[in-house]
Amino acid sequence: MTNKISIKKLGPNQTLLRGPMFDVLFSYEIPVAGFITGDGYFRTKEKFSNTTTKHINKWLKENQAENVDVISQEEIYKILETP
Repeated sequence: MTNKISIKKLGPNQTLLRGPMFDVLFSYEIPVAGFITGDGYFRTKEKFSNTTTKHINKWLKENQAENVDVISQEEIYKILETP
């Protein structure tokens, strides 16, 4: 995490939005997983493409994420709306 908002390209159609208290993984243009300081890792319960599922699983594995919360896509959008 960083003190300001930044965008990091992770690979083809994979982008990480980094903020002071969160990271959010985008697959294509959709936020699908992330990390919130104090809450831990989360992933969408929505089924998108097989490629998006691979993006999520790869990112969570690379970050050694455990006890990942599965949340609705609507909840992920709310995370991004929080100031």
